[in-house]
Amino acid sequence: MTAPMPKKHYLDNAEFFKALTARYQLVKSCEEKNVSPPRISEYIGKSLYDICTRLAYRPNFINYSWRQEMISDALENCLIAVDKFNHEKSTNPFGYFTQIAFFAFLRRIDMEKRQQYIKHKILEQSMIEELIELGEMDPDDSNGLTIVEYLREHSYTNTEAFAGRLEKRRQKNRDKTASLEE
Repeated sequence: MTAPMPKKHYLDNAEFFKALTARYQLVKSCEEKNVSPPRISEYIGKSLYDICTRLAYRPNFINYSWRQEMISDALENCLIAVDKFNHEKSTNPFGYFTQIAFFAFLRRIDMEKRQQYIKHKILEQSMIEELIELGEMDPDDSNGLTIVEYLREHSYTNTEAFAGRLEKRRQKNRDKTASLEE
């Protein structure tokens, strides 16, 4: 009986650490010479892309329609943080960049929910209801009325939850500001 093959991970953390350490030394030498640092290596870029892409397939992120935007935001944040990774403080670059990508995903989700809330408020104040009330749309036209009823029933569930969280956050900020003023 042969021994099972070791599991191959999509990223070798030790190799990634070596590449980032070399990058850190290169950036330090460029700063001493007052020269702008070169582009990141192909390996570092591919590793960051793999981290962001694989994180997007986790169960808590898989079903969002704006997943590509989440990956783009995370990749941008990781590229900004490449030169900030200090190899003296940590030997786990995979964890460092995974956290950066994770919080970029959360920021994108929050931004998209905020946009959804704004769309909801605009729709709520839109002209559709006024057109029906003024008689410009035929009230017997089941198509127009069905659209308004459908929007009332289905599109407000997420926005109500977001509005509740938004109000809690605003209250927390008001409380914090009041405590700082005292």
